[in-house]
Amino acid sequence: DRAATVERLRELYDAHSENSEVAVRYAKGLFNLTYDQSPEECATTVERLKELYDAHSENAEVAVQYAKGLVNLFCDQSPEDLSATVDQLESLYNKHSNNQEITQYYAGCLVDLALSQTEEADVRCTLERSQAVLDQHSDDSDIQLRHAQTWFNLTLVQAESDIPSTVSEIAAFLRDHPDAIPKFREALDKYLSKHPDHTVRYQPLLELGGDGHA
Repeated sequence: DRAATVERLRELYDAHSENSEVAVRYAKGLFNLTYDQSPEECATTVERLKELYDAHSENAEVAVQYAKGLVNLFCDQSPEDLSATVDQLESLYNKHSNNQEITQYYAGCLVDLALSQTEEADVRCTLERSQAVLDQHSDDSDIQLRHAQTWFNLTLVQAESDIPSTVSEIAAFLRDHPDAIPKFREALDKYLSKHPDHTVRYQPLLELGGDGHA
């Protein structure tokens, strides 16, 4: 039923492709279609969103719907396909770096991309991309949080001897950006509930919350 409705929106758009409001409605329909689709179906829908965006690249709302479709695609992809989707998000972000929603989606996917990576060099590359976003949005506590989380994921692939230095650097970063600490600690506590044997490893981060334990 949803697909049939989107087809009706497509027909309307084809007849009024110059109308920005119709383009936005069609984009929203396509985004809603990405829910519950298979990865292959979702990829096809996202490609339609890209074509729509290419025709209305100055329309911020169409860009947001395209970004949201990319996020839905990202969430169901296999690890080897994630990088290509993040590359598309990065391209979209570069054109709309002042759009808060697109910035948040891109930064969030960088966290998850780093989590999926198994080589330290790859995670460091993702961390550099996260740093570039932070450089443009240094006062945004959510971006500070996403950067700290991407950085944390580096510790999951490092040699044991290198982890303390990274943890200390993350702790120093968070002390300089205290608004990001509560949500970071919440995520860390969830992680440690599944990996209690890592508590000592992350003690400097736990101390940021003031209670000294997870």
